[in-house]
Amino acid sequence: MACIHCLLTVKVEWEGVPEHSEGYRFHLDGIGEEVAMHATDRDLVIDNKTHPNAKYSDAGMAEDVPLRRFALQAQLCTLRYTDDNMPSFQLMHGETPVLKQPLSIGEVFSRWDRHPDRDPVQDYELRIVINRNGGITLYPSLAVDVADWQDGGILK
Repeated sequence: MACIHCLLTVKVEWEGVPEHSEGYRFHLDGIGEEVAMHATDRDLVIDNKTHPNAKYSDAGMAEDVPLRRFALQAQLCTLRYTDDNMPSFQLMHGETPVLKQPLSIGEVFSRWDRHPDRDPVQDYELRIVINRNGGITLYPSLAVDVADWQDGGILK
């Protein structure tokens, strides 16, 4: 058997100054909760290696994330994603959601043409920028790229 986990590194930034200086938490809902350590009919075979599929449910995980330099960043480790089973993400401050609605990782991956069923190693990045109007802008990488260029020569 090969890789049974998925690493999702999430970075949240604000266009302005965040409303709070502490008390933030990342939530993932709809993650795998158990995996068989022997071959099953749910397993995926990628590059001649067997990758076990997890049993999925509404299970969730949460991680407290400190605010540093007006940004939040954490690496969330779960069981593997599949094309049909990916979690939703929500940023919380205490018990209050910061995002207007949970972010469907599956919908985001579909837009970016990412297919976990094809990835032997699931190591993903997601950068979320909370706009001044409360909307969000998503990026598939934490690194600065050409999409971050603004007229006048400023890199965000």
